[in-house]
Amino acid sequence: MQELDQLFEYRKKSIYKAKAVVDLEVLWTIKNLNIVNICSDFPIMFIPDLFKDTYHTWILSNKLFPIVGLNNFRYRYITNGITEAFSDFYDGRILYVFENEYEYHKQLGQKTVKSIEEVPNYSRLVVSYPFSGTGNVREDWNDIIDYCNKMHIEIFIDCSFLEYQK
Repeated sequence: MQELDQLFEYRKKSIYKAKAVVDLEVLWTIKNLNIVNICSDFPIMFIPDLFKDTYHTWILSNKLFPIVGLNNFRYRYITNGITEAFSDFYDGRILYVFENEYEYHKQLGQKTVKSIEEVPNYSRLVVSYPFSGTGNVREDWNDIIDYCNKMHIEIFIDCSFLEYQK
């Protein structure tokens, strides 16, 4: 836990005074392309805490792939996409992924497993929810979570394929 606290403290210090570049031409283009509803959604792009809160609420409202226990996590932070988030999690250590997960992991030489029992105690696991191989929740999802809790395995849950449905 101390290692995670240090990572977040480092991240907070490194972007403490960082701000988005406000370019009027870019703002005009976004508005005129109707990418976002300029009246309600646009401000969240420039206020990180508002963005995190809005996204958190959106995730919790998902009926198709419900997320339980998200409020138990101490930290929420913004990355430049899932690949940057993976890089933070890798931290130079080997981790395990299931077959049919995002190919990026295999390209970096991470260990591929067929079943959760192949993942050793006190290691790290990346698993997608819903599973990237099928687009559905894995049938063994609860077994994976139970095993990881029992074996003290750190889990990175990749929600890149999370689809929203009210």
